[in-house]
Amino acid sequence: MNQIFQNLGFDTNETSGTPIDLLFIKNNDGSIRWLWPMEQKQPLFLHFYNVGSFRAKFATFLFKAVFFLGVQKWVFSSGRVFVNNVQSKTLFDISSTSWALFTGTVGPNQKYIICEQSRTGERVFTKFALRYDSQRLIENETKHINTLMKAGALSFRFPRIQSQSNVHVKLSSNMLHSLRSSEFTAKHITAIMEMQGISTSTTSFTEFAEKHQLFSRISKLQEGRLNVPYGILKKLSLLAEKMSEMHFDTHFAHGDFTPWNMFTNPAGELYIYDWELSSEDLPKGFDAFHFIMQQSILVEHASWRVIKEKLSKLEWQAYMSESEMHTYFDLYLLMNTLYYLEIYEKQSNWHTQVYWLIDVWNQAISDRLSSGVGARELVILDFFDHIHNKPYAGLKLPSINPEKISEYSDIDIIINKVDSKFALNFLKSHPLIERIKVSKRSSMTKVMTFTHGRQVLSIDFVHELKRKGMTYMDAHELVDRAYSDKQGIRKVELVDLARFIGLFYGLNNAAVPVKYAAYVDLLEADSNRLDYHIDSLYQENKPLPAQVKVSVYNRSVNRGLKGLWGKFNYLLDVVKDALFDNGMLITFSGVDGAGKSTIIEHTKREVEKKLRKRVIVIRHRPSILPILSAYSHGKATAEQRAASTLPRQGKNKSTLSSILRFGYYYVDYLFGQFYIYLKYVLRGHVVLYDRYYFDFINDGVRSNIRLPKWFTRAGYTFLMQPNLNFFLYAKPEVILARKKELDYDTINSLTQDYLSLFQDLGKGSVEQYMPIENVDLKRTMDTISNQIAVKLIKA
Repeated sequence: MNQIFQNLGFDTNETSGTPIDLLFIKNNDGSIRWLWPMEQKQPLFLHFYNVGSFRAKFATFLFKAVFFLGVQKWVFSSGRVFVNNVQSKTLFDISSTSWALFTGTVGPNQKYIICEQSRTGERVFTKFALRYDSQRLIENETKHINTLMKAGALSFRFPRIQSQSNVHVKLSSNMLHSLRSSEFTAKHITAIMEMQGISTSTTSFTEFAEKHQLFSRISKLQEGRLNVPYGILKKLSLLAEKMSEMHFDTHFAHGDFTPWNMFTNPAGELYIYDWELSSEDLPKGFDAFHFIMQQSILVEHASWRVIKEKLSKLEWQAYMSESEMHTYFDLYLLMNTLYYLEIYEKQSNWHTQVYWLIDVWNQAISDRLSSGVGARELVILDFFDHIHNKPYAGLKLPSINPEKISEYSDIDIIINKVDSKFALNFLKSHPLIERIKVSKRSSMTKVMTFTHGRQVLSIDFVHELKRKGMTYMDAHELVDRAYSDKQGIRKVELVDLARFIGLFYGLNNAAVPVKYAAYVDLLEADSNRLDYHIDSLYQENKPLPAQVKVSVYNRSVNRGLKGLWGKFNYLLDVVKDALFDNGMLITFSGVDGAGKSTIIEHTKREVEKKLRKRVIVIRHRPSILPILSAYSHGKATAEQRAASTLPRQGKNKSTLSSILRFGYYYVDYLFGQFYIYLKYVLRGHVVLYDRYYFDFINDGVRSNIRLPKWFTRAGYTFLMQPNLNFFLYAKPEVILARKKELDYDTINSLTQDYLSLFQDLGKGSVEQYMPIENVDLKRTMDTISNQIAVKLIKA
């Protein structure tokens, strides 16, 4: 406490000074935040408090109640300071009971603010700089208050300078009985336009960036990054590059135009104060955007989705066009975000509100960049920025920039359940994520997202490293030992990663993939017994050593009640997988030469690598019954003959024979569908049918069956309808160029029959029965992949 008054120029001395009794409220770190005389009758310190949210209003009510009851001496912390020069010539009378002091926010801009109140209620605020940066801010405020004095008649009021020096300014306030104004209204726009009239100019972004040293400031933060996350700096560079060809207007602006820096009197006049960040060179609309963003984030805790909607509903017509709004908002994001990141970079500890701001800035910048940058890349950057301050460790993350992680790779993060919940909420609110599917299990939470641009991003939040309920490594220890790479991404220590890879594949009875072979050199096989045995798991076709199993089983967490609890949770996970993680049944139809085999091959890879589902490919039918010719030629010979014979070569003309053949295969479908469902779909696998029952309806000749379509069509009623059905087709000329197994007329006829059937079946569910003209592989695969992803994420 003595140091505070010494900083203000008072001489404190316990032996000769006059005792001054004080009350104060502390910050979370124990430092003094607000300070005032013990005998004060009204809570004058509330003039420093932004009463915007319900919580703040409730706190204000409690503070006033304490003073009304006169029990503040028993509620607040107290202290005594001994001062010799009680009346400072330049600042305030410390012996008075009508003052309060705010110690400011710790950082380069820290300053003391003293509020004095006369008997008539008039208030005077004195700002006292503690740092060089805060001294420059006070000088900037006095300069621009003088600019406002010369501006002529204005609709708003502002402080008047009573006295000033190189370290302080004393400002009078003539607004009595005033209220906060949390809504952005016409009078705010009027004030902004009046300030715009004080000073206006047009500039190019190149000139503006050079004047404000934007690129060098971003580079400086990137090179010396301590606290600032990698992603937001990367995106600021991209945002600046996006605006490189722009020309725009700049004008005089307040710079910190927020509800807590202004009042409204009963007559509707605005009183605007705190002009420290004012400038004659801020982009148009800066103050308007700042008011809405700061109020929405810091008071309302709104997400970017909500703020974006709020911005779109404002009546900007009198101020700027819609296209201008987007342009100037980009400039606001760049200027404001960069300025505050420079401040935060110098602070060792961040307040919770800083993380709120960075989250929304990130989402807003990503939204503005999404037209030119992949949504998946932007979401990855925002995700890692969001967990930047959390204890986590990435598993098997490649040594590349995080946003470049392949769409065929998922992201595994070791993180506790509480922090993963916050990360999940962040993803759910992200503007670039269209759909999200969450699968919660005892040891991990699986998240699959579908971003704008139809890209898939899968993230696994790993809480415990377990195999069938048995913990094989301590997740907390891996997080504690994690290191940060040059992008600030935390990763599992390499030796821990080598152990994890060996144990993971060994306990799953699988060989360690060749791509991980080099990790064996990181194991401490000579000094660590477990490493010695894990080493053998990296050797091809080596079984899991018994010593490794014993080591895992003997962990204390796997024994006794803890072990039973782990097994119980594993059983629950198995039940959840069966009930909630169902797979899919997908069929591909088309004439020979339509490209089914190629598309199925690509689809299998997409589903396995992107959507992380095991895929089973089945030809035509469930095949719980063998092909009919197997009874006379044997199964192997019959299948070989069928594969080498051209389609539609059967000579059967008999209706009875056709009914018998159809009945045989229908039994296979009718009962086989349950076998396929229970064995594969219920276990979360994806089944791809290369041809399906539809062949019996439209192309029975292929199976040597000649029956009316209405008859075979009726049989489909009693079969499970697949989740997705794709009919691949092309013009007969294209088909014949690929394969010459069918003639032109047959191709044309079958294609029309299938199109008609899919149109009929798809009534009310068009996406379930989808014809695709397969002439462009990428376009076809994009359509199929998107439909499958949407279905899986909805499931």
